[in-house]
Amino acid sequence: MPMPQGKTPAKITVDFTGVEVGGQRGAHVPEGDYLVKVVGVTHQAKKDDPTRFNLNWKLQIVEPTKYAGKVVYYRTSLGKESLWSLRGFLVDMLGEEKVPKSAVVIPLAAIVKKQPSVGVTLVG
Repeated sequence: MPMPQGKTPAKITVDFTGVEVGGQRGAHVPEGDYLVKVVGVTHQAKKDDPTRFNLNWKLQIVEPTKYAGKVVYYRTSLGKESLWSLRGFLVDMLGEEKVPKSAVVIPLAAIVKKQPSVGVTLVG
């Protein structure tokens, strides 16, 4: 039930079951090149425009080993003007031959299950 705005309730109940510490902020790691593997992806509407959507990729660092296991996030827009970014990410991850230059069904669950690795450069 939505809370009335402007009112401070005496208490609220919140269920944090399955919520990661830090949410989707990702790990704080230095700028640089990393080998990561895909461990999750969500399809979400943009906060400021619910008619536009993103894929939010959850990536786990594999190398360098000093940061192995830390999680970072990468967002790709599904807006027509930004699909070049998604295509480039998929090509880097899966190979040019698996990402046609035409309409395609992207098997997100299969990608996450396979946990492919991809090199990324993280910048602040």
